[in-house]
Amino acid sequence: MQTLRTFIAIELNKQTQFRISEIQNNFKNLNVYLKLVEPKNIHLTLHFLGNLDISKIDSLNKKIPVIMKNIESFKIRPQGIGAFPNIKNPHIIWIGIKEGATKLKDTQERVKNILNIIHIQTDSREFHPHLTIARVKSKENGHILTKSLTELEYFQFDEILIGEITLFKSTLTPKGPTYEILEKWKLGNP
Repeated sequence: MQTLRTFIAIELNKQTQFRISEIQNNFKNLNVYLKLVEPKNIHLTLHFLGNLDISKIDSLNKKIPVIMKNIESFKIRPQGIGAFPNIKNPHIIWIGIKEGATKLKDTQERVKNILNIIHIQTDSREFHPHLTIARVKSKENGHILTKSLTELEYFQFDEILIGEITLFKSTLTPKGPTYEILEKWKLGNP
């Protein structure tokens, strides 16, 4: 059985990637130890599929477009910078999704139902839409990072129109992951 490491996500437009890189540049000046996610690699994950049997991709291509045509394009607005598990003990730095989160969760749930039908395992945890922008590598100067995150708690981005979802192949390399688009599925009737 041949497998590919895959996930289903929403790509970001160039304008949003640029705005995120500006925020990341601010972190570089804080004297904290972070592994920043390359802006071109930042995406909104709907489902991490892990090592997917490539024969399942054909099933996805048959089932996903059927549900996508019943979901109209919608807008989301990234807003607020936070951290998992919290800003006082940050491990993962993220941008939240406020506006459009309900529609996003509905889309994620519909995709999850299809994945379950074709026997692709899904995460049982509640979906919290976010964009991972950095990983904390050391707690040294953590108070400086916490102060910065507190100041960015309500930072707001421009709206993003969501018109498709994408199946990505992920390859892990010593320099970080690389992503390749395998499939794109448009929302709404073509």
